Amino acid sequence: MKMFEMVKDGRLFHVALKIIPDSEDNLSIRLSFDDGENVRTELLTISFPGKRIKNHAYIDTNRHGWEITKWLIDNNLAEPALGYLADEKGIYPVYRFPASMLRKADPAGYAVYLAGLKKSGKV
Repeated sequence: MKMFEMVKDGRLFHVALKIIPDSEDNLSIRLSFDDGENVRTELLTISFPGKRIKNHAYIDTNRHGWEITKWLIDNNLAEPALGYLADEKGIYPVYRFPASMLRKADPAGYAVYLAGLKKSGKV
């Protein structure tokens, strides 16, 4: 599993991405933040009903702020795609995650995600 660095609230974190398909076999990603003392996990993406394009997900900017989108781009983890969803809590942009990055970040999780897509006929 590949680790990435993030500075948040003035502290350095080592961040791992864990791919966990949602109930509709859409891409869902959990971040694990390790500051050397504690590890905490949070969802990066947010699930909405409906099918997503392969390797696309809504980013939870309500939880992480818009800074997370810059971090994703700066680390070549994802790029903006056309579209967003909004609710009473916020606006959630769609991002495309390159397959090569997902394979490097979490090979086992990406394999499970692809198997789910194949099984559900999305691929």
